[in-house]
Amino acid sequence: MMNTLHKGVYSFMSVAVLAALAYTPLSQAASGVSQAEIRACAALQFADFSKLEDGEAAANVIKARFVQSHTMSDEEAGWAYKYSRLMGAPVDKSIKDLPNHCLVEGYVSPTIRFQLRLPARALWNQKYLLNACMGFCGEVSPYPTMAGILREYATMSHDGGHTAYGFDGKWARNNEQLKIDFAYRANHVVAVVAKDIMEKYYHTKAQYSFITGCSKGGHAGVMAAKRYPNDFDGVIARGPTINYTDVNLVNCMDNAKAILDHNDQPILNPLDVAMISQAVMRECDGKDGIIDGVISDPRVCAFKPTTL
Repeated sequence: MMNTLHKGVYSFMSVAVLAALAYTPLSQAASGVSQAEIRACAALQFADFSKLEDGEAAANVIKARFVQSHTMSDEEAGWAYKYSRLMGAPVDKSIKDLPNHCLVEGYVSPTIRFQLRLPARALWNQKYLLNACMGFCGEVSPYPTMAGILREYATMSHDGGHTAYGFDGKWARNNEQLKIDFAYRANHVVAVVAKDIMEKYYHTKAQYSFITGCSKGGHAGVMAAKRYPNDFDGVIARGPTINYTDVNLVNCMDNAKAILDHNDQPILNPLDVAMISQAVMRECDGKDGIIDGVISDPRVCAFKPTTL
């Protein structure tokens, strides 16, 4: 069943990418934004989103402001370019100026934070692009939304329903709702909210909606196609981790095995920390000409753990 679904999603993805995600000309020219449009953006902060799906997708916009003439830093531009490739909407690497847009930040109950960038009305390509978060999620990245509006998509990112970093999973302990949000609900409810926000701002509905992501984000696209087939017109699932639980269990076991010896005993224990520290100091403390218990420049330290 899963293999059939997997193949079906990829076939569907190919059609979606070729047809609905056709090239949209980049437009960096002034859009002639009116004061009425700027006010309409700010007004989103006071709109009522509490009754979406009978309250099951209740949301609140915390901030809404119109952004004009924003030039990305080198770091922002670099990450926006990388995300544009991951998202299936690649942009020119040299582009640094974002088109005028409405920047919306908020959350969906209970704790799914999101960011949505809405191209100015004159620029919007009438398409919605949701970037599903990767790994264990945990943060709202601005780079996917920057990448998306460079191609004039109304683009959203979110944190999966919790705050964390890397592969930290402590947020899930004894919290069934956060597990559900991370597994599949978050991508559905943020899409519901985004579509309502877009309709309020543009006074029309998006013609096409897409979900895109890599790894866990790819898994999210497959899950959306399976559980909420009416949410999106296209799925871009890059490197989807289909059997997410199994893959992560195997990964955890591999990591655990790597720190055990051939007798399944820990290679290192807390008592070894002082011994390692002393060995590193003996090797590298004097590299700066002074033996003072400080390694001034770790880059010149060529300590080899195999000498322990």
